[in-house]
Amino acid sequence: MKKTDRTLINSGKAYIRRFVAILVCLVFLASFTIPARAQSAVVVSSVGVTYTFGDHVTFSANIQTQASIQAAYLLFQVEGQQNTHTFPLPISSTGTASYSYPLQNGLLPPFSRIFFWYHLLLPAGDTFDSPRYYFQYNDNR
Repeated sequence: MKKTDRTLINSGKAYIRRFVAILVCLVFLASFTIPARAQSAVVVSSVGVTYTFGDHVTFSANIQTQASIQAAYLLFQVEGQQNTHTFPLPISSTGTASYSYPLQNGLLPPFSRIFFWYHLLLPAGDTFDSPRYYFQYNDNR
């Protein structure tokens, strides 16, 4: 065997080794990819809060999605406090959501800022959290 033949064989082996190494790296990296799932578009609009000081507060919104909503919740938190209060939220077939909360139990201190948002459970275990909204709980009597 001539020296040029051995050089061609060795360069061919080096090419195959590089090819196999690249292939192994690609397979390894591909194992870390997460398959994408289609996300259902959720639109929260007409968000509102009305209240009568010391009596009740009503949270309302229009929630539209093409996916069926498995469960919906209203969450609120008083600014500066750790506790988040969670309540089941009924949503009508037209997407109207409304929850009235009695204020007699004293969870909302007067003159505090209240943050609230909506949490939805969608099919296939997907979840959706709306942006956080807030209102100032002042004496409006």
